[in-house]
Amino acid sequence: MNDDFSRAHAALLDGDLATARQVAEMLLADAANATDGLHLLALIQLEGGDPSAALTSIERAVASDPRNPRLGETKARVLRAHGDTAAAADTLAEVLALEPDSVTANVALGEVLLDLRQPDRAIHLFNAAIRSSNGASHEAYRGAAKAALRAGHLQPGLQLIQQALRVRPDDPESMIVHGRLLRRTGRPKQALPWFEKALRAAPENVDALLGAAELLQASPRQNDSIEYFDKVVSIEPGSARALIFSAAGRIVTTRIDEEDVSRARLLAFLSVDAPVELSFKAAYWAPFLGMPRDVERRCWDKIGATIDADIRAHQRTPFVHGRVRHERIRIGYVSPNFGDHSIGHVTAQIYGLHDRSRFEVFIYPTHQRPRDDSEFKTRIMQSCDHYTPMNGMTPAQMAQRFDADGIDILVDLNGYMGAANIVQAFALKPAPLQLYWLGHGGTLGLPYYDYVVGDPVVTPDADDHHHVEKIMRMPHCFAPAAAHPIGDETPTRAHEGLSEHATVFCSFNNPAKIDSTVFAAWMAILKAVPDSQLWVSIARASVSAENLKRLAAASGIAESRLVFATRVDDKAQHFARHRLADLFLDTFHVNAATTCLDALWGGVPLLTRPGEHFCSRIAASMLHVAGLDDLIVASTDAYIAKAIELANDPAQLAAFRERIAVATRQSPLFDTARYVRTFESGLIKIWERWQQGLPPVGLSLTERI
Repeated sequence: MNDDFSRAHAALLDGDLATARQVAEMLLADAANATDGLHLLALIQLEGGDPSAALTSIERAVASDPRNPRLGETKARVLRAHGDTAAAADTLAEVLALEPDSVTANVALGEVLLDLRQPDRAIHLFNAAIRSSNGASHEAYRGAAKAALRAGHLQPGLQLIQQALRVRPDDPESMIVHGRLLRRTGRPKQALPWFEKALRAAPENVDALLGAAELLQASPRQNDSIEYFDKVVSIEPGSARALIFSAAGRIVTTRIDEEDVSRARLLAFLSVDAPVELSFKAAYWAPFLGMPRDVERRCWDKIGATIDADIRAHQRTPFVHGRVRHERIRIGYVSPNFGDHSIGHVTAQIYGLHDRSRFEVFIYPTHQRPRDDSEFKTRIMQSCDHYTPMNGMTPAQMAQRFDADGIDILVDLNGYMGAANIVQAFALKPAPLQLYWLGHGGTLGLPYYDYVVGDPVVTPDADDHHHVEKIMRMPHCFAPAAAHPIGDETPTRAHEGLSEHATVFCSFNNPAKIDSTVFAAWMAILKAVPDSQLWVSIARASVSAENLKRLAAASGIAESRLVFATRVDDKAQHFARHRLADLFLDTFHVNAATTCLDALWGGVPLLTRPGEHFCSRIAASMLHVAGLDDLIVASTDAYIAKAIELANDPAQLAAFRERIAVATRQSPLFDTARYVRTFESGLIKIWERWQQGLPPVGLSLTERI
């Protein structure tokens, strides 16, 4: 390598492509130095984003000097950029045959093996580079730490990355790896400073931005998280993680004045490659933005295509089931939320009410809920026949267990609400019949499910064509209102930050459900009822509260008229504080679900305006079954007018409370045993059809009393 090449290479590293290109042209004009010229030209073309041209140049250089290790290393680098990782590995193996102790070649091949998901092989190469460099190569230590991280050897990985930082303390890449290792070992607070230190050294490093952004998502610095994700989008517009998390971040922090940004990000996400876990998030958040059905279907199709490709890649085949099964129908319920969670709250009574002469009940918790010793978890564990934790299992292992247990009807209680592993397991068809029920409220739109549980309001006959699954339509509401104790003592309004004489509107929905249309309606209601307050739930972090205060102020509503309710761990106390509210104002795109049932149990009238989707009709379904159709309105204007009317008519509100009290005693919505008998009749019907070899069909059930 001559001096001119070295000078040009240094210029290239400094970003001075013009100087490097001048030297390359000079070298190419000199036959004696043409190989160096081609080598330099390849590096320039690679730096300029043209790996195809770079490959042509470097192959010409290698042809003139095939045993030159430096040319081989550059060829491997170009092949890797070109997407031919396997060829890059072969080329580097040839280089190492020439120079077994080459630090740079061992490190380069180690990095390529990481691309090929072979971390254990990569570790050996990085260790060889460490030995050859006498411990002086921070790249070798860093690579070994990355390989240890990928292989799950976290403590050795921490020791290796600390060595890398001793050799070169200012290396941003090593800081990022250190942050990742600390995060994986359960130390997020220690990890964050390393990502932000890397950003101070390299402000546009995408890995550092993503690392810091993800750690800040559920913190009081959620706005910083969104800014970091936004910066990634500006650098890499096709970053799937940044697109979906920047959209979701705006939703969870109620930045409802930026809904157009969130919608644009979600639509952009649908056009880029993404792991199935991120596509799940898109499918979950799309309804919160009021996205049309065709966008939801694109989310579902993206998920299905990714799962199907993974099944093919691993050469898995769906399970085959014989028609002769068991004396009792084996029903398996699958969820990460069997405990102190809305799913646990709604279903805790159901499992023990199954007719044990007809059904054998299996519960499969897929996640160990931390510090959950709640009455809900205890009741669920005690009321089933089999309780089988599945945390840590792969989807294939989960499916194997469902099949080994001989499950006849498998019920997904999760859907898109969290991890993808349940749907991935269901994709292998481990049970003859598979249902989706409850979860996030809606349909999954995937062919792995035979039925979704609905009712005449959330899944009217006219909408059948929107569903991939067949509808098992309950005669009343798709979900029951499980009975819960209500605390005897009512907290004072002062204790909750409420005015003693105000009309109190409440909305205890997740603040992510608040959209710009419903918030504008709330502000109109508050303006028309001057002595009123709005009492809303808020996450532990205060970012949503600050955004809502800002938006209220812009609407001319004083900050004191918004009151924020934090979570009460004792649900009986939460029911008791409902007595302080006059009227529950529902959200539009995604309705109150469990919170609607809670409001009715707490005796609070709830006003809703249904929409065109399952999740925007849930409260209407519950109110209809409770005999409260006059709390269901057809338009936003009617919603505003009805809220104002009720606020000015205490007698009418009192009458609604009396009707709710009657409904909790007499309505089928509040009779879980009645619900289970009807639900079982549907399960028996779909099971009998399957035993007869008949395909799934939509069912409209009649009540079993």
